[in-house]
Amino acid sequence: MFYYNRAGIAKEAQYSGVAWEDDLSSDGPGQQSDCHYFFDQENEDLVRDLSGGWYDAGVRGLAGCQKNALDICW
Repeated sequence: MFYYNRAGIAKEAQYSGVAWEDDLSSDGPGQQSDCHYFFDQENEDLVRDLSGGWYDAGVRGLAGCQKNALDICW
């Protein structure tokens, strides 16, 4: 079950099954491996690689605490 929720990887059919196979997503300029601090987006010293991890149904709840979440990442 947890394999399907992994972020930052392609899900290969041999592990996920044909129905759940997909390609790597959200990995490009300004995305997971190139994240800029929201409150100082021009500061290259604050760029972080936040790739990997897990997708979570609780992501919607992040909107109410985005400042706190950003502080944790930086």
